[in-house]
Amino acid sequence: MGHKIAVIPGDGIGPEIVKEAQKVLDAAGKKFGFTLDYTEVLMGGASIDVHGVPLTDEAIETAKASDAVLMGSIGGDAKTSPWYQLPPERRPEAGLLKIRKSLNLFANLRPAYLYEELRAACPLREDISAAGFDMMIMRELTGGLYFGERHTTEENGVRKAVDTLVYSEEEIPLIKDFLLQKDTLRYLGVLLVFVTGMRVGELSALKPEDIQLKEKGGSIHVCRTEVHYSVTDEYGKRKNVVKVQNFAKSEAGNRHIILNSFAIQIIKRIKELNPTPKEFLFEENGQRIKIRGFSGALRRTCESLDIPFRPMHKIRKTYGTTLLDNQVSETLVAYQMGHSDISTTKKYYYRNNKTNEHKAEEIERALLAI
Repeated sequence: MGHKIAVIPGDGIGPEIVKEAQKVLDAAGKKFGFTLDYTEVLMGGASIDVHGVPLTDEAIETAKASDAVLMGSIGGDAKTSPWYQLPPERRPEAGLLKIRKSLNLFANLRPAYLYEELRAACPLREDISAAGFDMMIMRELTGGLYFGERHTTEENGVRKAVDTLVYSEEEIPLIKDFLLQKDTLRYLGVLLVFVTGMRVGELSALKPEDIQLKEKGGSIHVCRTEVHYSVTDEYGKRKNVVKVQNFAKSEAGNRHIILNSFAIQIIKRIKELNPTPKEFLFEENGQRIKIRGFSGALRRTCESLDIPFRPMHKIRKTYGTTLLDNQVSETLVAYQMGHSDISTTKKYYYRNNKTNEHKAEEIERALLAI
């Protein structure tokens, strides 16, 4: 039985490591009865030196035609290497991002094991490292800030970098339908954030009396939030505290969010699922659902839909973007978001999340008169 392997030696010590890895694979093949056919592919600095780009389209096609890819480390010394005098999109790491995206490598697995010989070098406290650890970390690779829009601005002589991360208009309907089908408090809570723009801490701290529903319309009074902090006990040990703070995050955060008809439907269903709350709107077995409960529901949703996960607060950016794109007055948008003025919303909570097709349609309509 044979397998085709695309081999990317990489840069620096990469080729040396990959060469030894191939020896291990060949030894495994002899023992377990399989053969490997290697095809070398250039990526990173090695590809820049030969082709002028960190990854060619031909290299991607070779990788796609293979059963697996064996890759060494990519990149060099950012302070001294000429590769880092190039624009960001032509530097070695750009090839790494490109191949991840091209092969749809959604996540990688990173084992972390503490060997006895290295225990003394472990940065953890001795009472923790003494027991050792054996963990597997899953890291998302193809979405989020890596592939979001970014720009640099200058204010009062100070440069600032902005990376954006929101849910696209193609993903929102998928998430909405999935959350409705799950029909539990945690999933409906996530959906409520999509249509109210609340902070997740504000969501988890809601009480039934905060909801005002009328014959036509309704609102949510945001007046408290979940907070996290650490304290030192009498024995000198630090512990984390999670509690509800009985005032909003900021003065502007204390607000009455206006509800649309869909948000009202969601709230009515939430009340049906928790008809006799002990204190809070979102409870399971008499216990308040905390921030991490809603975040976990969102993560499971994205995993089920094969959508890159973004944190809960990125839903607020999606909400603010949607309102601004649909010409809701700036004063009202800032109020709904809990911001003192629209500049905060526009600077940190707006991104054009429309598809290219949608953008093309808008341009087409705008230029009809020409």
